[in-house]
Amino acid sequence: MHFSFPRFFNLFIKQWAENKKLYLLGAIAVPIILATITLFFPITDSRLTSEVQNIIFGFSLFIFGGIFGSSLLSVYTPKSSGIRMLMLPVSSLEKLLVAVIYGLVLFPLLYFILGYPVMLLVHQLDSEVFGNLNRSISVTPRNIKIIYCLFLMIQSFVLFCSLYFKKFIFLKAFLSFIIIFLFFSLLNGLIIKIILSDTQPTEFSQTYQKKMNEMGIDPKKINFENATDNASLFSDMVFKSKYSDHNKIKADETVNWIPFSLCVIIFISLLTASLFKLKETQL
Repeated sequence: MHFSFPRFFNLFIKQWAENKKLYLLGAIAVPIILATITLFFPITDSRLTSEVQNIIFGFSLFIFGGIFGSSLLSVYTPKSSGIRMLMLPVSSLEKLLVAVIYGLVLFPLLYFILGYPVMLLVHQLDSEVFGNLNRSISVTPRNIKIIYCLFLMIQSFVLFCSLYFKKFIFLKAFLSFIIIFLFFSLLNGLIIKIILSDTQPTEFSQTYQKKMNEMGIDPKKINFENATDNASLFSDMVFKSKYSDHNKIKADETVNWIPFSLCVIIFISLLTASLFKLKETQL
């Protein structure tokens, strides 16, 4: 069956018509839950730093998105409740594209529209009511790109798992992802060591240059030791020298493309596998 835009549009509308009450309920619940989690920090006298806000905002996106995404393709699995959906006169590509638009485009967009003002409001309460001085959530193009890349990987993995698992889809997908993530995290330091073992910083901050100049040392002649054993995806590289133990250095543009390219490859591979699984199920 070839792709048809009218069929795709009708399936898109059908998805909304059958689930709009649930989606509207979720749109109300997500900001409330996000505000409750964030308010827990100032209420318990814990610091609501910018980093903490970023973690809460990012992880909430992954969790809520995973729960939402686990329902998008699971209706096409061969079970009693899914027979009606399998008989729909639509192609596998149309089914997948509807799930991608709802789960990977509309959901994160709506989450940002609803969640970001909540984070700013809680930060204002933290400052005005609780008297804490913390920076607000950091929304930069780099942070958005990193969070969205990770979201695409996680969400595509959830979509893939929803076609293989019949019960407790999100929980099984979450545990599977954690196992895979931990496995690659263990290899991450080794991989970085192999790729970047001889990398040396080429530019230095004015503060660092001034400090070294006061000591009569030329920074460009220092032999730095790569200390990225525990570096994570998208993180800055860390180097050590006999003059300083921790020097965070931003990766060059030639290195930055590596993690983003891996995200794209994983994302496309998982969606392709999901498409073939849908075709297999439809047969």
